[in-house]
Amino acid sequence: MLRSLVYRSRQCCFRTLHYIVQNDTDKVVPTNDVFIRTADTAPVLTCLTYKECEEQLRNVAPVQLLTGSFVINAVKDDKKMRKVRGVTTLPSKIKEVSVLAICDPDQHPEAYTNGAALCLTTQEISKITPELVEQYESVVCTTRALKSLTPIGRILRQKMPHARKGTVSVNIGSAVRSSMQVVEWEMIDSPNHPDYYNVVVPLIKSDYPAATIEDHVTVLFDDIMRHRPAKYSPDKFIERLVLGCSDVTVHLDIRPQIGKLQTTDVTVSKKRHTREETRDIREESLKKEDALQEEREKIGNYLEERWRKLAENTTT
Repeated sequence: MLRSLVYRSRQCCFRTLHYIVQNDTDKVVPTNDVFIRTADTAPVLTCLTYKECEEQLRNVAPVQLLTGSFVINAVKDDKKMRKVRGVTTLPSKIKEVSVLAICDPDQHPEAYTNGAALCLTTQEISKITPELVEQYESVVCTTRALKSLTPIGRILRQKMPHARKGTVSVNIGSAVRSSMQVVEWEMIDSPNHPDYYNVVVPLIKSDYPAATIEDHVTVLFDDIMRHRPAKYSPDKFIERLVLGCSDVTVHLDIRPQIGKLQTTDVTVSKKRHTREETRDIREESLKKEDALQEEREKIGNYLEERWRKLAENTTT
C-alpha cells in the first residue's frame, strides 16, 4: 500500500497542476501543499484580492511585519534550483534596521537624516571590531570608501557592503535607505511538501494600503521570475503566495501577475515567392544597406569636420 501511494504521488508531482474552485466564488486557487495533488484531495483555500487583503489586515493590532511565502512549482531533485537566490529592493521601507555608515565627514548629516545609527570616516576604520559590527544589522558605505574596507573584510564577513545588495552608493543617503528596503531570498525546502521549494521573505506591513501591497508583491514576483531556470514554464513556476504573521494568514490572489506570463501558440503562414520576387527583394535590401552606409559616411565626415574645427579653435 505504501509503495503504491509513493508511486502515485510521484506521478502526480510531474503532471499538470490541479486547480479547485470554491462553491461560493469563482476564484481558482492552485493546490501544491498536499502529498497527492489531485482535485479530490486538494484543500479549499480562499484567495483574496489586494483590496480584500488590505481590509483583513486592517484589523491586526499592533502593526506587524508579514512574511510572504511563494510556493514554487519546481522539483527538488533539480540541482540548479539550489543555486537560485537573489537580492530585491522593495519600493518602501519594511523594517527598522540599525545601520553603520562609512563615508566622508561632510556626508554624516545626510546619513543621520536618513536613519543611520553611527557614522565613521575612512580614517576611523581601525575602530571597527567584531563586537562593534555585531551591534548593527547592516553596514553601508560610499563607493569612495569601499576600497578602505577591503582589509577588514574578515571582520565584516556577510555584512560587507556590496553594490548588488544596494549597500554601496555614491550617495550615502540612498545606501542607508536601500539597506532598510532590501531583502535577500533563496529557495528553501517547502514545509508542506517534501519535494518542492518555497521563497520566504519579509514582504509587507499590516498597515500597508492595497497599492503598496501590490507593488511589493509585483517587484519580488518579477525578480524571482528573472532567476527562474529556463526549462520551467513561466506561468506555472510560482503557484501562489501566502502572507502570514502570528495573528493572521492570508492566501493572496496572484493570477494578475501569472496571467501576463501565459503564452499562446501563434501560427505564422510563410508566403512563397517566385524567383523574380526573390531577386527584387534582395535588390531592395541591398539598396537599403547602401543608403545606410552613405548615411554613416555622412555622419562620420560631419563629426570629423566638427572635431577639426574645435581643434583649430583651441590651438588659436
